[in-house]
Amino acid sequence: MRDRSTLALSAALVVLLFAAPLLPAWLRFVATVSLAYALVVLGLLILMRAGLVSFGQGLYYCIGGYAAGIAGKFWGVSDALAVLALGAVTAAAVAAVLGLLLARYREIFFAMFSLAFSMILYGLL
Repeated sequence: MRDRSTLALSAALVVLLFAAPLLPAWLRFVATVSLAYALVVLGLLILMRAGLVSFGQGLYYCIGGYAAGIAGKFWGVSDALAVLALGAVTAAAVAAVLGLLLARYREIFFAMFSLAFSMILYGLL
């Protein structure tokens, strides 16, 4: 028998998307925060399935968040989809550059270099 969890999750996502305008504001806020954390966990799970451990996953989350915040505050971008897209593109661009450096390493070296890049960003901020 085929696993139907993907189909069930897809159906639940569609139902939640159409029901979102009807939900109270506090529940939409909780769902948004939960989805943001879920994206970070999904990134970690993909790396773990590949046999890699990343201690610098927060770097890309932070880059996207700061890009969205700067776009909203200094550039006057108020559209949520535009801010989300800008944050995702910025994080993907940084990930592409750092990925060229990190792709050569495995095991503890990958983990330590990803942590080092995250600490460099922390020091810059």
